[in-house]
Amino acid sequence: MKRYIITLALCIFVLSDTGFADTKDNQGYIVKLYFGRTMKDDKDNISYVSDKMFKNFENKYITPAFPDGYTENDARGYWRSPTGTTYSEKTKVVTILADDKSKQLEQKVNNLVNVYEKAYHQESVLVTYTKTDYSFI
Repeated sequence: MKRYIITLALCIFVLSDTGFADTKDNQGYIVKLYFGRTMKDDKDNISYVSDKMFKNFENKYITPAFPDGYTENDARGYWRSPTGTTYSEKTKVVTILADDKSKQLEQKVNNLVNVYEKAYHQESVLVTYTKTDYSFI
């Protein structure tokens, strides 16, 4: 039994020294951008941002702005208009993990929003910043 305890203590010491047992949380921000995919032109004609169109936007703007990585998910957004009508549309949600909420981060996010709104006739893009603790285990 004594030998088992010594072996276990030695394993814990070795693992803690290599970083494998590091469970220290880091603090940062989760940034989420909600890109609606319904487009309406000046004549109220409706079309959609296709998968290919979004992939082009992603390759040209998102990936260069956040080369360390991000997550992209398909979603469906719902909202109520001022007249009380409920609408829904396909949405792309892009999630970015950032170390801090710096001016540089905000500029990159705002640039993505501005380009997307102009290119795909969007009234707005929802952006959230959430402070978080995170670990890579």
